[in-house]
Amino acid sequence: MFRSKIFSKRIFKYQNRFPYFTPFRNQIPIIDVSALISLKSSVQERKNVGIAIHKASTHIGFFYIKGHGFSSNETDQILDLQTKFFNLPLNEKNKINMINSDTFRGYQNTGTNVTLGYRDWHEAIDLMRENSGPFVQNPLQGINQWPEHPENFKSTIMNYQNKMHNLGNNIMKGIALANNLPEHYFKTMFNDSFWVMRLISYPPRLHDIDNGIGCGEHTDYGFLTFVNQDHHKDCLQVRSSTGEWINANPIPGTFVVNIGDMMRIWSNGLYSSTLHRVQHPKTGVRQSNAYFYEPGFDVVIKPERKVNKNVNTDMKPIKYGNHLCSKVFTNFKFGPS
Repeated sequence: MFRSKIFSKRIFKYQNRFPYFTPFRNQIPIIDVSALISLKSSVQERKNVGIAIHKASTHIGFFYIKGHGFSSNETDQILDLQTKFFNLPLNEKNKINMINSDTFRGYQNTGTNVTLGYRDWHEAIDLMRENSGPFVQNPLQGINQWPEHPENFKSTIMNYQNKMHNLGNNIMKGIALANNLPEHYFKTMFNDSFWVMRLISYPPRLHDIDNGIGCGEHTDYGFLTFVNQDHHKDCLQVRSSTGEWINANPIPGTFVVNIGDMMRIWSNGLYSSTLHRVQHPKTGVRQSNAYFYEPGFDVVIKPERKVNKNVNTDMKPIKYGNHLCSKVFTNFKFGPS
C-alpha cells in the first residue's frame, strides 16, 4: 500500500521513540506485549510496553496486542468450540437457556440481548466467575450452565479463562509501571476477580428487528476486554474522538483490547472507555468471544489522582459489583422479538 514519504518518516521517528507501539492506519495501534509475558525482561522493558498501552488508552481506548503468549491453535480452538455449540439444534442449546438461571448465565437466542433498548442481532453464552471467595451481597453469585455438547466444553473454556486472567495481570503490571506505581500495585484488586466471558455468534441480518444491529454502541463495564474474533471484516467498530466509526478488523496473531468503565474511573478520567459496536456480517456467521478482566465484585474503585492530577473531574469511587449489576439487570429482553 502506498504511503507518503512524509508519513513514513513520521512513523519511523515515532517507532524509534516508542518501539513497542506500532501505529496502525486505522488509528488503532498494535502493541507487542511479549516483554510483559517474559520472565527474562527487565523492568525498563516492561515499563516501555506499559507506556505504549498508556498512550493507546489515553488516545483511543483500543489497541491490538501481539506477543501475548497464546498460540493460534488456542484461540482457534475456542472459536471452533463455540461454532459447534451454536450449530446445534435450538432445543439442545435451550437446555442451558438463560431463563433457567437467576444470575444471568447461559444461552441467549438472537434478540435476547439489548443495547439502548434495541434488540441485538446475535446469540450468545454468558459465563461468570462461579461461587467461591468472600462475595458480599452479590446477586450475581451462582454457577454457570455448562452444555453437554460439544465435549470438553467446560475444561477448554476454564483453561482459556485461567490463561486470560494471567494475561490481564501482566498487562496491568505494565500499566502500573507506566504510571510510576509499584509493579504489583493492582494485585490485590484482582485476587478474587469476578471475570465474565461471552461467546457470541453474529448471523447475517435477514430482516429488521427493533432497529438493532449486531450489538449496539456501548462501553464495557470493567477494566480490560480481550476480544478474539474470526476472519470477518467491517464488524467490530470503534468510535473515534472525532465521531467517526473505525473498523477494528481482525489481524492474525492478535487480540483486540479495550478499556472499560472501571479503568476510566481509576485513571481519574484519563483513560478512554470508548464507545464501540458490532455490525452484523454481510455474509456467513461471525464468531467472536470477549473475556472481561475484572476486579473482585466487592472492590471499590477509587480515582487515582496521581495518574491524572492536573484535571478536575467528577469521578467518584464506585463498587465494581454495583456497576456491573446496574448494567446486567437491563441487558436482556426475554420473549418474542
